[in-house]
Amino acid sequence: MTHVLCVLHVDYGTSTTSLFSNDKVALMTFGRDHHRAAKIVPDLMRGDHRGRVRATMDEYATDWTETENPGGPDQ
Repeated sequence: MTHVLCVLHVDYGTSTTSLFSNDKVALMTFGRDHHRAAKIVPDLMRGDHRGRVRATMDEYATDWTETENPGGPDQ
């Protein structure tokens, strides 16, 4: 089994943090839960191992919005 590294970018407007994992579901769950609990609500972006944006959540969203990207399925 091949492990593929995914990234979660958390943008607060004044600073950005990036988290990496081979578990995209864990990244999205962590991001969504943090987004819901944060006093300063960030914009979130989950990218794949090729740098393509796969899902986003802006400060007003309540859940992830999957993006439609050419170039094959997300892994």
